[in-house]
Amino acid sequence: MRGWIVGGIVAGVLALLAWVLWGDDVPSETPREEAAQRSESSFDGLARRSPPMPRPRTRLAIRGTVMDGLGRPVAGARVSASSPEDGATLSTIPCPREDLPSWATPDEEPASPWLLAECLPQSEDVLVSLLLARQGEAPVHAETRSTEDGTYVLDDLPEGHQVLLALSEHGAVSRMGVSAGSQDVELMLEQPTFIQGQVLGEDNAPLSGVSLTLVSTRHTRFFDSHTDVRGEFKLGPVPHDTYLLLAAKEGWRPVLVQTSSQAAALEVRMHPSHRLSGRVMSGGLPVKGVEVVVGPAKPFSGGLPFRVTTDSGGHFELELSTGSFLVTAQREGQSALARVTLGGSSIPEVLLRLGEARQLEGTLRDDTTGAAVAGARVTLFPRGLQWMTLETTTGADGRYRVGPVEPGEWLFSLRSSGYVASIHWERTLSPDLGPKDFTLRRGVPIAGHVVDDAGQPMGNVALSLENVNHGYRTYEEVRTAPDGSFSLEASSPGDFWVIARSNRYVTKRVTVQAPMTDLRITLSTGGAVEGTLTDSRGQPVSGFTVLVAPLNGNIADGFLSAPDTNTQGQFSRGGILPGRYRVQAEQVALSVERKAWTVVEVKEGAVAKVDLRLPTEHALEGIIVDTSGHPIQGASIRVQPREPASTDDEGQVLSEGAPPGVLSDAKGRFVLQGLRDMDHLVDAVLPGHELRPEHSTGGSPSEGEVLVGAEARQLRLVMKRHAHVRGRLVGPDGAPLRKFHVDRNQMTSPDGSFSVPFHEGSRERFIFHAEGTLKVARIVDGGRDGPDIDLGEIRLEAGRELRGVVRDARMGTPVPYAVVSLAGEEAAESEPSIQAYADGNGLFVLGPVPLRPLTLRSRGEAGTYLEQRTHVDSSQQEVTVWMSAIAPERDTSPREEVPQESAAPGSP
Repeated sequence: MRGWIVGGIVAGVLALLAWVLWGDDVPSETPREEAAQRSESSFDGLARRSPPMPRPRTRLAIRGTVMDGLGRPVAGARVSASSPEDGATLSTIPCPREDLPSWATPDEEPASPWLLAECLPQSEDVLVSLLLARQGEAPVHAETRSTEDGTYVLDDLPEGHQVLLALSEHGAVSRMGVSAGSQDVELMLEQPTFIQGQVLGEDNAPLSGVSLTLVSTRHTRFFDSHTDVRGEFKLGPVPHDTYLLLAAKEGWRPVLVQTSSQAAALEVRMHPSHRLSGRVMSGGLPVKGVEVVVGPAKPFSGGLPFRVTTDSGGHFELELSTGSFLVTAQREGQSALARVTLGGSSIPEVLLRLGEARQLEGTLRDDTTGAAVAGARVTLFPRGLQWMTLETTTGADGRYRVGPVEPGEWLFSLRSSGYVASIHWERTLSPDLGPKDFTLRRGVPIAGHVVDDAGQPMGNVALSLENVNHGYRTYEEVRTAPDGSFSLEASSPGDFWVIARSNRYVTKRVTVQAPMTDLRITLSTGGAVEGTLTDSRGQPVSGFTVLVAPLNGNIADGFLSAPDTNTQGQFSRGGILPGRYRVQAEQVALSVERKAWTVVEVKEGAVAKVDLRLPTEHALEGIIVDTSGHPIQGASIRVQPREPASTDDEGQVLSEGAPPGVLSDAKGRFVLQGLRDMDHLVDAVLPGHELRPEHSTGGSPSEGEVLVGAEARQLRLVMKRHAHVRGRLVGPDGAPLRKFHVDRNQMTSPDGSFSVPFHEGSRERFIFHAEGTLKVARIVDGGRDGPDIDLGEIRLEAGRELRGVVRDARMGTPVPYAVVSLAGEEAAESEPSIQAYADGNGLFVLGPVPLRPLTLRSRGEAGTYLEQRTHVDSSQQEVTVWMSAIAPERDTSPREEVPQESAAPGSP
């Protein structure tokens, strides 16, 4: 399916590469040939006009008014109408089935398929190719400017629903599902929101001239910009939405980032593009059609592997960024592996010889009979390199062979029908890669069929197995086969719950006693809820989350969710048990949570119709200043209605989260939208500041917040600024550090400067550190009400990480949960302690630590091990700490002496 989608799109890409037109900033009421010119707007990031599409002319138009958040007309706003094209616009392209996330259930909801942007990161290569070719934007059918009284007219529209987009320096808004021919369509601008950040290249150098394409994932309009000499960019104002941001520059690998209008400033990192070429051989002959997989060699570096297929001469070629990579190929049980580093001098052609890479072999047997387990699935996960996951099945003799593998830490997952799934963590595969044999324990079967209430088999139903006596611990999850059959393996005989879930049927929990091989689960369609959400003027509202929650005692599984309201405000949910429910549509906006709800009676086999209507809403304009009257920028203003307390079931709250808050601008201004005609509580949050309700006007103090009445339209908030500690951090070479931590807070600064507030008390210790540097502490006397204190320049010195394992000196077994620290570090109050806790397998990572000889102090759990001191030299990066157990008093046998030499993990 993926090849079909990409092939169809690429054909259009080749034909239209030279025909991508830029939006025209000149107001127009009819399509113009001059639309190929690039917009030169007073504000950045205007939507790009799509190529004109042949369509029949009509007399249909959309008329309305553009208003700001307070309902005042906005002149000069750029208003456009667009609509998606099935299979061509990004918001309509389905996700290839092989790229679907593991939790996706495509067969349950065919009416709302997973889309390409929802399958990231698997679909990243397709999305990048489309965006680089300027494909996937919804075609614009009309564009104009609002007049002095805020009115606009979009003429000559095709029939059907349109997406309206209004852009202005006062803000932006998009509105979906507006029918061509509609009149009096109000577009209320949301508070200005920008997507901004910085693009960095090698060695944290700002990268100028980077082309940026911002794409909304809902209505698929494009916004464009580029970085300045400081590598910085700013796109907007844009509507509140989720976005994809593509950064591209000739000679550099393109980068795709997911973000939203509520996200903090972005830091985009780009790497030069390098050409990697090679050849796959077998027995001295080139191998055609074998897949070469290239992935990052550094553990936990993230990112998906690159894949390419060899040509008739066994050659392959691809573009990669700077870094270290593993290059692998395998066919018919033979594999090859090579390591390459790109970024310095050019590397010669990579030669992969199938059969030369290490293979891992072993046998799976029944733990009781010793018989070979055939057809078992063996999966290997290398630590930190998920892209390199390997999988195979055992043969008739229970043997498996898999590769390529390297010495390191691997997780083995073993699964076979009739056996309990088993997981083994092999900490270090030795260089000789000897056989790895395992045994599987026979499971206690729970098998049967799932059918609907008409007796028809049901495929693709999710089933989970939970132990009745161990809470909600899930032991196994499967999906039914097309004939409705399933098989679960319990770990032991006993009572279990089998839970069947489907969005189209009522969730059912069945108590069974294992073993059981003839379980029949019948799912009921139950009742359904269908409805429409409109605003106070009767216009449909899209993008609201819909929840269906039982009132007292109907079901134990809590509320059910329905797909979000569509462009016509419609929603539906089936598989509901009969009973009374609260149906609520909600959306967490920047200012406040918007919601509408009602109570309905759901009956078996019937559809309960629901009409939800948002209450009348208004806006509140405000300014926030400090105690000296200076405007405060970046304060988060949040508001919530003061609703009367309710004790009945209809008063329950089903909130999906708290509003993030509206940020005040450079002049301290803000607008709170979506407020109902009732009293509200307003709060303001900014690190190092404290809201002073008693000095604020437009409302009254109320327990640390400001209470504003339903009639309020103006508000002035006052915050007190606390004292700050400031300074500048530089690295070992004296260069400013761009990214660092102050205590646990990560900060970014182009010149290494910082400013953090005092907390409680008159004396505080601040800890500074960055990646690869030692921690530095400063004790500062002052307090929240004192003056700011300047610490000047603070230099962070280079450090190293120590990885190790703690072992029992007698048995050699790992010592779990030991504490390893630098000896004597805790003595100085001004110096931060450096310590680590070993995990359940005795593994620990300590650091960064100084680049000099050190003494480690290790302590076990109370009463278990003697304290131990271990010396490490200045170049060591791995260490084994040997600890002697505290012998019981009755034990008079001699103990072996603690080894004095430290060694790397895994040493005898």
